[in-house]
Amino acid sequence: MRLENLQKELNKIEQRRATLQAQISKESAALYTSLPKKLGLKSVDSLVEALLPYASQNFRAKLGTRPTPAAKGAASAGTGVKKRHEAKASGATKSSTSQRKVQQKHSEAVKSAVKQDFQRGVPGKEIAAKHGVNFFTLKKWKRKWGMTKATKSKAK
Repeated sequence: MRLENLQKELNKIEQRRATLQAQISKESAALYTSLPKKLGLKSVDSLVEALLPYASQNFRAKLGTRPTPAAKGAASAGTGVKKRHEAKASGATKSSTSQRKVQQKHSEAVKSAVKQDFQRGVPGKEIAAKHGVNFFTLKKWKRKWGMTKATKSKAK
């Protein structure tokens, strides 16, 4: 008898779980479908399309999309970053690009602007944000340009 009672109780719990799961699905669908209207857009598709320029390259690759012309212009022209597929189109050699991951090449204009900012005393984090260059890349460039302070060696 005890086993039958436990089985009945389990069935009730599973039915309650299914009811709650259906309620969660219904409420989340209502929430997600109302979000575009709150932002002044017509549909979820238009919301995704509006957010796509801000998505990571990995996410866009999962979707099988490329950046929109506006986003591409903002990413390439604004930061002076040249992507691997653009480098190939310009005739870059295979050795300058990696097959495993997308390498970025910063234009000389960006490097020059970064160097000028360093000379003006602008902090590295601000330069990185302004020019869209990784902070550690900036440190490498600064070392390459001889703009780092010599450190005292530890005497033992």
